[in-house]
Amino acid sequence: MKEKRTWKVGLSLLLLFQVLVAFSLALFALFDFPALLEQFGVKHQPDMGILRMIMTYNLALSVSLCAWSVVWIRRDHLAGIQAGTTVGLLIFITSTVVFIQFNRIDILLFDGVRALLMVVSGALAYREHQRHHSTVS
Repeated sequence: MKEKRTWKVGLSLLLLFQVLVAFSLALFALFDFPALLEQFGVKHQPDMGILRMIMTYNLALSVSLCAWSVVWIRRDHLAGIQAGTTVGLLIFITSTVVFIQFNRIDILLFDGVRALLMVVSGALAYREHQRHHSTVS
C-alpha cells in the first residue's frame, strides 16, 4: 500500500515558511536590533548586546532545525517529523508566553496558529508514517 504524503508535505511547507520567518528575523536582529526591540515595546539599551546575540543564535538554530527536518522528511526519516512537531510545539509555547507577557494578540494569531498547524500536521504525519512502516516490515 502506498503511503499518503499529504501531512508530510503540509508539515514540510510549514517548516519552510518557518525557515523564511526565522531567517528574516535573524537578519533584522543583526542589522537593526533597536527597531526589532521597538516592535515589542522594549527600549534599546547599550548593554543589550548579549540579548541580540542570544536572539540571533536561537533564530539561526530554528532555521537549521527546520531545514534539517524538511531534509529528513524528504528522506522518509521519522526524525524529521518528530523534530518538526517539536519545533511547532516550542513555537506555540513561545507565542503563548509572548501573548501573555506583552499582550500581543498578533503574535499569538500569526505564530501560534501556524505552530498549532505544525503540531497537528506533524502528529498526523507521524501516525501515517507509523501505519505505513509497521505493515511494510
